[in-house]
Amino acid sequence: VVRRHRRCRKTRYRQARFNNRKRPDGWLAPSLKHRVETTLTWVNRLISSCPITDISMELVRFDTQKLLNPEISGVEYQQGVLFGYELREYLLTKWQHQC
Repeated sequence: VVRRHRRCRKTRYRQARFNNRKRPDGWLAPSLKHRVETTLTWVNRLISSCPITDISMELVRFDTQKLLNPEISGVEYQQGVLFGYELREYLLTKWQHQC
């Protein structure tokens, strides 16, 4: 129904749409916004139950592959756990050749 109305609508001139593409200052992606709001919610819960004067937050990225294998470098990052295995053979080995 909506398509049909769009076809017969008398909109000869449509305003340029490129002007509304700029995001406002301070805009965050929804996933990041959720992360910030969740953190603030937990901070407020802690503040309501105990006296907190200062909060410091450390942003750190961990290289989890480096934690498991300190010698990893270069192309080895792209070769995952199954590198060198045929998938069928890997699954048969994993489940001891039983369905």
